[in-house]
Amino acid sequence: MKKGLVFLIIISFFPMLVLAKENPYKSYWQYIEGTKVSNCIYIAWDEAKRNTGLELPYWGLAGRKEETSWIPKALADGFIVGKVARPNSIAVYSGHVAYVLSVSKDGKKMVTNQGGLFNRIVDEETGEVTIEPRNETGTVFNYTVSARVGPNSWSGLELFGFIYLDVVPGFVKTTTVAGESIPTSSTKKISSYTTEKTITKELSSKTSSTATLNSSTSSKEEKEETTTTTKKLVKEGKLDTYKTICSLLALIILALLLLTTYFYNNRKENE
Repeated sequence: MKKGLVFLIIISFFPMLVLAKENPYKSYWQYIEGTKVSNCIYIAWDEAKRNTGLELPYWGLAGRKEETSWIPKALADGFIVGKVARPNSIAVYSGHVAYVLSVSKDGKKMVTNQGGLFNRIVDEETGEVTIEPRNETGTVFNYTVSARVGPNSWSGLELFGFIYLDVVPGFVKTTTVAGESIPTSSTKKISSYTTEKTITKELSSKTSSTATLNSSTSSKEEKEETTTTTKKLVKEGKLDTYKTICSLLALIILALLLLTTYFYNNRKENE
């Protein structure tokens, strides 16, 4: 009987175990003809947890305007925001976000870890455009960029400001490597596409430029991202409900077993 009680107690508390929160964002944006480039919001969330232990709330897509960006969403959740770059913060751009590792003494430059980057190469003879993810996954670490807030801060993007993150008390940084969670096996290194418009406008010269993927993502992909995340959040909600029900049922069974044992012992003593 005692062994059964111990086993039941373990089972009753098992559903109450709190599991580590998973990254709520899709790791890749599918760009053109199957080329996949890492998602900047996925990397920002991942780097925040890796460097501070903090699991950020779900703030959706990186909005192209300040009022739809992560800035007001972070404010609503009690985070401090500002216009000055600091280590362990998230730089919020128009349609892009990046994790800030460190800032230069004069405050003009910052070292970042960020995703969603690709090279766009135009062939001068054919006008063919090649989209190539940076570092094969579209993720760049220890990347120095301007810390100036305002239009055209970096790569033609406007830098709205920063979300300041505090390191979780007692957090000890693990040996996890930056970007280790990105499933590189699903990455297609290079994909090309050609359009009449591209050939007409860019035939004269071969250019190479770095851009952020999120700033040129179609509305269809945004809807897919929102739908996928919504389904995931609903699924997580159902899982939490299931765990609560299991815990309650287990406690009820435990109580019934204890009562049965109590009455059984009393009956034996009376006999």
